[in-house]
Amino acid sequence: MKRFVTLLFCAIGMLDSWPGIAGVLDSLKGSAEKLIDQQLPQTPPQLAIKAGKVSSVGVADTGKCNKIPYKWSQGRELLKRLRSENYFKVPYNSVSDDLLLEHIKNNSPAIIAELAKIDYGRDLQRYLNGQQTTLPNEAIYLNALESLVDVPKPLEYLKHLVEISIELNNVLASSVLSQSFETLNTIIVGIQVYRNAVGIFTRKREMLETYIWDRCGGTTSGVCKEGNSKDSVWTGIKETYSTYVERISEDTHIPIKPVDQLGNWFENAFSAYRLVAFDDSNSIRYVEGEAIARSAQALIPAKATEFSMAMLKNAEYSPVEWNSQDRLGEKLKLHNGKYYKRDEENNTGAIEFGESLDIEKIVLGDLNKDEKKDAAVILYHNTGGSGSVTQVAAVLNNNGQPQHVASRNLGDRTEIKSLAIKKGFIVITIDNPRFYPGQKKTVKYKLVGNKLVGPEPFH
Repeated sequence: MKRFVTLLFCAIGMLDSWPGIAGVLDSLKGSAEKLIDQQLPQTPPQLAIKAGKVSSVGVADTGKCNKIPYKWSQGRELLKRLRSENYFKVPYNSVSDDLLLEHIKNNSPAIIAELAKIDYGRDLQRYLNGQQTTLPNEAIYLNALESLVDVPKPLEYLKHLVEISIELNNVLASSVLSQSFETLNTIIVGIQVYRNAVGIFTRKREMLETYIWDRCGGTTSGVCKEGNSKDSVWTGIKETYSTYVERISEDTHIPIKPVDQLGNWFENAFSAYRLVAFDDSNSIRYVEGEAIARSAQALIPAKATEFSMAMLKNAEYSPVEWNSQDRLGEKLKLHNGKYYKRDEENNTGAIEFGESLDIEKIVLGDLNKDEKKDAAVILYHNTGGSGSVTQVAAVLNNNGQPQHVASRNLGDRTEIKSLAIKKGFIVITIDNPRFYPGQKKTVKYKLVGNKLVGPEPFH
């Protein structure tokens, strides 16, 4: 009977993850909770810890309840949720179903974790609104996070989504997603500790409500203003609810000193709540949806066997250092031909306050006499301000993968009139009417080792 009741509650929790069905299931949840209380009077109502696992309903984990719903292992189900406006509304005109399914196949643990976060956020929203008394998706979300442990690719993928959101120039969305990733990364590092965090918010709802209220500048709905920092808010929580915080820490073994890990779980809950409960939450999620679409498009070069333009637009390039002829700087990863990094000291998102690298032209041809298609790529590099350094990059075909090996600085705001590869030479017609009027010319560069040998573009 105990096993049946637990599975009944879990089934209700899984259905509850679907938006719009919560009201219909409230009475079923209440009945399930009463059955649990009748069958397990000896179990404390807050947390039941056994073998390092915690049940979100106050019963020992049977191994069935907290697992990710089996349908979530199916690509079509995940695709449907990614497309849904209740999740990330991945646009149809940005990526095809076939490409998105392939993308899901390669990144399913991270995608499942992001979808589970949304369900968890809606749990928290209904809980704080008094519509439910438990968080059935909390343990499911935690299991999804646990699947990311010791697997670097999912975390790299989530970081990649943040980077793309920054390129989309939506300052609010990129800020929210960046903070969410930082917190998530911390949670995953200490995942075994956080196993015991399931259900702590049901001890005193007021604590979580206060945390969110202060993080959003005095609201838990409507417009989330930039409130207090997570550190200052958590300090306030520990002062106001010191007894509860200490008791939770003692019962769950989640430390609050010398290293405070309990506060991270509150911030993690806020991150999930932030994506569903406010007027701008949809737009933030949809930016992530566009980032997912762009990342899926980038899979084309990753899967291709033939050296292609798409590969080159998503490769790494090292721009020539400012005022240098050919000395290369740090590597920058392009996405669809673009790279942008905001200047944190001038946090505006404007191009003049950040670094950008953009592809202007690409031509294919053999540069090193190996009878393979290599590439010459024209790049515009801006490190802040109105100037933009034009440069040509030599990219070799390394077993089907692009490898940037050399570049030449062609000057500030130099215009490219034509680009070709002829008999191993990169041939460029250049003009610079701003700084060198009347000096339009054609220059040739030859790849020798890791250098492009040729004339100065202008004198």
